Amino acid sequence: MTAQEFITAVTRQVHFFPDREQIGRELMDHLDDSAADLQEFEGLNERDAYAQAVENMGDPGEIGRALDRAHNTVGNWTWFVSKVLCILVCVLLGAPMVIGTVVSAGMSVYSMVDYSKDNVEFEAPVDTWVDVGETLELGPKRVTIDWVARLENGDVCIRYHSYSIGRAAWGVSSPEILVDDDMHYNGSGACYSGIITVGWVVREGVDGNAHTLTIGWPEWKDAEKSTVQIELPAREEGAA
Repeated sequence: MTAQEFITAVTRQVHFFPDREQIGRELMDHLDDSAADLQEFEGLNERDAYAQAVENMGDPGEIGRALDRAHNTVGNWTWFVSKVLCILVCVLLGAPMVIGTVVSAGMSVYSMVDYSKDNVEFEAPVDTWVDVGETLELGPKRVTIDWVARLENGDVCIRYHSYSIGRAAWGVSSPEILVDDDMHYNGSGACYSGIITVGWVVREGVDGNAHTLTIGWPEWKDAEKSTVQIELPAREEGAA
């Protein structure tokens, strides 16, 4: 399987089509880096290096389905539809007349989209839920940590969303996670950047003991508050 065939096999699984091109670029960048390392350190030629890089990525169907779960969300489709509607309104009425309306509509969408834990699917059963709902103001970004879920396999999943005003401020990086006294750690996860960002991040290997989680964006030095502390209780007796 060539690199392009691998990327096509992955992206065809993602139903939220506006993200397919971006996902493809990111996969190609990763394959380029991996192939370059294989050529430099393993002495492979270019063709064999890319073949090995593709094989190392794993099953494209499984990767695609995981990406689909992350990208094919209500928030992403809401963002896409709202963007199309905003463009149509600007074309019909003129941008200067609708700036206030666009901002107001964006805030309304931000409030209306369901960011609850209902109907969320995980790879393992959840043993602990912690509802957070705390909002941080990071410059032009308003970011809300929605909830934390600890799974029976030791993964801790964090859901967040944000609203940004102004194209230059679109998007927000994944939050860093500090468990008790360890180093700051960017977990694996995904988000869709736009006026509305919806994302999740996973910290692996967290045991069933009680822990203090510090979640947020410590690099925002100018923010009054850029992190949230969550008390994760010990797993109940009898849980996996």
